Amino acid sequence: MEDVNEALADMGREMAEEKVDQLAVKEALPMEKEDYIEKEAEIFTSALTEKYNAVIKQMEIASAILSEELQHLPDEERKRYEGELLEATKKLEEAKDISQEIGESTFQAFLGIKDPTLVWIYNVGYKTQQENKLEEAEGIFQTLVLLSPMVRDYWMALGFVQRDREVYERAIESFSFASLLDPEHAPSRYQSAKVYLHQGEFEDALAELAVLEKIIKEQKLEDLKPHYNELFNKARNRQML
Repeated sequence: MEDVNEALADMGREMAEEKVDQLAVKEALPMEKEDYIEKEAEIFTSALTEKYNAVIKQMEIASAILSEELQHLPDEERKRYEGELLEATKKLEEAKDISQEIGESTFQAFLGIKDPTLVWIYNVGYKTQQENKLEEAEGIFQTLVLLSPMVRDYWMALGFVQRDREVYERAIESFSFASLLDPEHAPSRYQSAKVYLHQGEFEDALAELAVLEKIIKEQKLEDLKPHYNELFNKARNRQML
């Protein structure tokens, strides 16, 4: 478990350093850079550790849904995905200290799960969410971000289902991870601002909207302007009350 903790701590610090770089550009650092990195790294590491522990609990739920969905696939696809998932489950069950065997690779690489299988799992998660099985969908997307934590769209999907479940703090966290992976990604900024506003955290909402405004201008995202304006006016007006 020590190696897992070290790996999660390293990832947490890396994310904190990326966040500090973004804030430095906006001249919005609230304290000395290294102190802020340490503080944010602790927060990110704690969040990552929580996800690592939670995913074990979610695996059984996810596996049941995935097993059911496998039966609807053509034989060749079913056998391929089924083989990868069975092998992954076997490795999880047999590894006494999975982190020591993983080293610096991802869970995806260690378990031998290929990208097409992850895409299929993502689609199953989306289908499950559309069927309003939100707890199960969250478990599937949590599994995905553990398997491949550097994929922005997996964090976005997790954020959306957490928003639908009204666990807003977790949704903000997931959208924030998506932003860290892709700082110029307008949807993650917009969704973060929207949830912050819903939570009454107007300063945080306005901070995200300030970044979003710059992205809209640089990328010429004209379709997003009305949505930005609506959120901005709500955040500014409610902040003034």
